[in-house]
Amino acid sequence: LYKIDLVLKGTTGNEAAGDDYQYNQNSVGGEEFDLPMIQERSADTTKRPQMHLVGRWSLHGKIMDMIAVRGSKQQGGVENLLLSFAEAKMALVSFDQGTQSIVTESIHYYEHEQLQHKIRNDEVSCALRADTEGRCVAMRIYDDKLAILPLTTGNDEAKPYTDSYVVDMRGEAGVRGVRDCVFLAGYLEPTLAILHEPVAMWPGMLDTTVDSLVVTVVSLDLVRRSVSTLNSVSRLPYDSRTLVAVPDPIGGVLVVGASSITHVANGTVSCISVLNKVAARGIGVAMVDSIDDSNVSLGLVLDPHACACAFVGPRTAALWTQQGYCFLLTMDGDGRLVRRIVAKQVAGSEPSAETHAPVADTWEDVGVAPSCVAELRVSYDDDSGVSLDS
Repeated sequence: LYKIDLVLKGTTGNEAAGDDYQYNQNSVGGEEFDLPMIQERSADTTKRPQMHLVGRWSLHGKIMDMIAVRGSKQQGGVENLLLSFAEAKMALVSFDQGTQSIVTESIHYYEHEQLQHKIRNDEVSCALRADTEGRCVAMRIYDDKLAILPLTTGNDEAKPYTDSYVVDMRGEAGVRGVRDCVFLAGYLEPTLAILHEPVAMWPGMLDTTVDSLVVTVVSLDLVRRSVSTLNSVSRLPYDSRTLVAVPDPIGGVLVVGASSITHVANGTVSCISVLNKVAARGIGVAMVDSIDDSNVSLGLVLDPHACACAFVGPRTAALWTQQGYCFLLTMDGDGRLVRRIVAKQVAGSEPSAETHAPVADTWEDVGVAPSCVAELRVSYDDDSGVSLDS
């Protein structure tokens, strides 16, 4: 667990602290380092962010995923940490300010024989997804099942959760072959977009089946513990792997695949942005009219398990690839209709250049460190100013 403080530039923990000096000298083991890639937006440019180690704990089991969830009113609104463990367990932990340690709030166990059906969890199971309004958390277990943990935020609840339950998506919503899921914002009830493959296929079947994936949007009733299907979109590229929720005012989801990025909203496909020349191989005839080829010259092949995509604005997302490149994806269109997705590289070497020189364009709101950097330090020089060592 780390804490980020603002400290005066050019100072160390052993120097005298002024009135505006905020340095925590109680870090465990004295472990601390600067974060030069974070740009402080405040008018005070005399301080820099520095991260200090608060505590380190060893946990039992193999941690698969973790997310932050909203705590109860009795906890002062402090966020808790939800951890998932192999093979099908999750634990809710909180940080105790009095003891400066973590406390286990609850442990949820789903390794029951009636749930397994001789199917073990694969590499994408135990992934945690939190509702945007903090109403519940979902964890995928045993192929097409979801473990739902409702959360509470009222004043009278003694614990920040209620009893969890398991939903069989194959039996209740007809969803088979789940690849990914994500919660959507702007709904009265917790709403999930699920990327799944009803009929399993492999690249050898491309001559007959190229658009085998489906995005189904379902609503969760936490009181009745039921699932309702809202809409569904089929015939998506076969190599699609992950979903990214799109914020308002556009809404919907981005379906990220190895060769394309697709925008889906309100049960329709508005745009399929192809990233290389072979992307059309995985797009069926029914979706040809939705193809956007403005990014085909990039020649990108994404590994969904090694890249990340997150929205940094209403219409702008940042995409990090496994090669260390960073792209800004801008959704261009009218209102909620997306006509094309414009990709602009802002970090990393030029993919098509033989010299692999860094790109000239930078984004002033984000500092990106190369993925190979293991340690960052700031050194101060009276002549040249601040330099970055790695």
